[in-house]
Amino acid sequence: MYTVRALVEVGGSPKEHIEKVLIKVDTQLRKEQNIDIVNTEIGEVEKKDENIFSGFVEIEFKVKDFIKLNQFCLDYMPATIEVLDTNKIEFKLSEFNGLINDFLSKLHNYNMALYASVQKTKKLELMLKKKSLSSKVA
Repeated sequence: MYTVRALVEVGGSPKEHIEKVLIKVDTQLRKEQNIDIVNTEIGEVEKKDENIFSGFVEIEFKVKDFIKLNQFCLDYMPATIEVLDTNKIEFKLSEFNGLINDFLSKLHNYNMALYASVQKTKKLELMLKKKSLSSKVA
């Protein structure tokens, strides 16, 4: 079992939305199986830019194995993570392969979502350009 400290950051707008999301993250973490919460602290939401706010949840928890720790990282994407109670982590090659494949699967999903978003943006830009040209002709 490992004791871990992690910082999950949330950013966006409006401020009230970020506050609600931080509470939701804290609540969801408490429901996670095989994660035993030692302590959580929800930080104050701060203004970062004109319309952008940011806040964090700092979590200290115990997790039974590195696989669950990796799953936590992929699901919550913490800004930082620190294993507190060991200097060495060992696991089987089959576990390592599973971890890498889980990571790659998540990365692939993000890449596909980004690609779809870029394609939609290009399509919208083309539509706007055509509309702009047609209104100049008329």
